[in-house]
This record gives sequence, structure tokens and C-alpha cells, in this order.
Amino acid sequence: MRKYPLLIAFIAGLSLTLAGCSSTNSADSTNGKIEVIASFYPLAFVAQEIGGSLVTVENLVPPGVEPHDLELTPSQVASLSKASIVFYIKGLQPAVDKAITQSTIRNTVDVSSLEELPGVDPQIVGNDPHIWNDPIKYSEVASIFAEKISQIDAQNSSTYTTNLANFLTQLKELNNKFTDGLSRCVRNEIVTSHSAFGYMAKRYGLIQIGIAGLSPEAEPSPKRLNEIALLIKRDKITTVFFEALLSPKIAETLASDLKIKTAVLDPIEGTSEGQTYFSIMESNLAALREALACK
Repeated sequence: MRKYPLLIAFIAGLSLTLAGCSSTNSADSTNGKIEVIASFYPLAFVAQEIGGSLVTVENLVPPGVEPHDLELTPSQVASLSKASIVFYIKGLQPAVDKAITQSTIRNTVDVSSLEELPGVDPQIVGNDPHIWNDPIKYSEVASIFAEKISQIDAQNSSTYTTNLANFLTQLKELNNKFTDGLSRCVRNEIVTSHSAFGYMAKRYGLIQIGIAGLSPEAEPSPKRLNEIALLIKRDKITTVFFEALLSPKIAETLASDLKIKTAVLDPIEGTSEGQTYFSIMESNLAALREALACK
């Protein structure tokens, strides 16, 4: 039998080349899925809704932990350099920002460019980061992520486009519910335990009165508490809102002193079992309608 060493070598080389081409995005995936690390829940929710079954999503913030307070474990820091995409809001979580600057990461998606409200809290860099509490701004977050993952995984871009369209439809419907539900109210002031609702307030014509600043760790001064108490009395505000992940003590004390109610207004920085962004926003709308005496 004659041997053809050049032909054999060519076929072997071609086989290796084809094997490499058959695993598109192999450097950016595990078990055929795109690995996404999201810095906290609202971004993890977007990634899962857009990526669907094509992605695995890791939320860096454990259940019950306030995202601003996040401290990363060494294994979490190491995982950043292995992920296909790291999805975050620069300036919101200092530990994440630091880890990103010190790691070699293939792809990042930072949506802090969508921020537009001034941030005066020294504990948070830049503008107000709470963009997800406005469904329209949240739509922009989703669109930016969909564009990035479609670039990374072009062969599945049509799936991401379809998933994005479905998600945007849900957000549009949610926005319509808020617009209609808050259009005829006796009051428009909301007293909140921390100033996480600026974008929501701007979208729906509300006035946010934050007990603390943008960072929930900020302690209000006695002067600030007195100012808020005077506003509540003057404008006949009936409710002080507190948050699921934070101690309600200050809100409850203020409300008790003024003999008014408290209620939860959730900034959706995390969730409990069975909750989603949409279910929490629906609960927020119901709480707002009751507090503001909407018709």
C-alpha cells in the first residue's frame, strides 16, 4: 500500500481546524452556554430574560444582602476573569468596581451611562444609579445587554432579539400600569427610607423625600428628620415607606411619632423566594396607590 504523508498531514490539520470551528464561542462558554456574572439582582434578571436557556447567570449578591454592602469572596473575584460577560453598574458597588479593575475580563457591560439624575451622596460615585426602578430606563438596560451578547454569540442573535422584544413588551405594559395607576392621586409626595426612587418619581410625576441619601447606610441627621416631620405634617402625608432588605426602625419611629402608617416600597435590589422584578413592581404600585389616595 502506498502512503501519502502530505495528504495525511493535511487531513489531520483540517480535522483540527474544523473541530475548533465547530465549537463557536468555546472560549466564551461552558457546556455550550454563555456564562454571565451580574453584580446584583436587577441585572441578573435582565441577563436571564434575554439569554434564556442559552446562558448561565450568577448573581454576586446572596439573598438578603444589601448590594451596596457587598464584599466579594476570593472565589467570586477569580470567577470574574472566567466569565463570558460581567454585567454591572459602575459606582454602585465599590467591591465590584475594584475587582473589575484588578482582573482580566473578556467582556464587560456597564450601564452607568444611562444614569442622568445627579448623585449627591459621597458614598456613591457619580449619578444616581437606581435606573431599574423606571421601566423605561430598565428597557434601555436590557437593550444594551442584548446588543452585547448578540455580538459575542452571533449565531444565536435572533433568539436574543426575540427575547428582548418580549421583555420590552412586558416593561411597556408595566409602564402603562404605573402611568394609569398614578395619574389621579390626592398626593404625589413619597417619604422613603433611602433615596432609591428618583427615576420612578421623575417618570410618574412624584416627589421623593428621602430620609437617607442614595446609600441606605447613610444616617439621617436630627435636622433632616425634623425637616421631614414638618413636611409630613404640612402636606398631610399618610405613609412612610421602608424597604425589605433594610431595618425599618427609623421609618417606624418617625411614623409612630407622627401617628401615620408605614408600608414597604421595595427598590428591588434583591428578592425573596418566589418574587420577580415584575411582581415586586406590581406590589410597589399597589402600595403607592394606597398611600397617595389614587382613584
